[in-house]
Amino acid sequence: MMIYRGINDEMFSIISEKKVIHPKAHEFSIIFSHDGSISYDGSATYGKSERNAVVGHQIDSSVFKTSGISTTPHIERAKYYALNNNRYNKGYILEFDTNKLDLNEYELIVVSEIVKSPKIPDDSEIILRRFDNNSIPYKQITNVIEIDEK
Repeated sequence: MMIYRGINDEMFSIISEKKVIHPKAHEFSIIFSHDGSISYDGSATYGKSERNAVVGHQIDSSVFKTSGISTTPHIERAKYYALNNNRYNKGYILEFDTNKLDLNEYELIVVSEIVKSPKIPDDSEIILRRFDNNSIPYKQITNVIEIDEK
């Protein structure tokens, strides 16, 4: 199966220069506060957990930072994110072949299997993460597709 991640030009420059995809955090567990930031639909758990990391990540990965990266099996959704809802004329889609990932090193988390009501169901989000919570090497990218809407 192919999964995709849409990124803007600036993010692609950093990834291609450093040859890694850095996650926003080096941990995959979250504890929520009772502040209304999550819905009480039974998806989250009490205390710190990986399940909460999935819930938080799909709500807003800039707020609930994890070691996972968001991907989608839908190339059109990746294009949407690459162009940031048409705010940019240029972006990139990173393509990953899940059959080539070492599943002793990587985990693929299907958000809809954990979260009862995903924030953006059309994404069919799959969180890609390394079990050691480190960066994902550039060599794991199967293909890079440049999107230029000029």
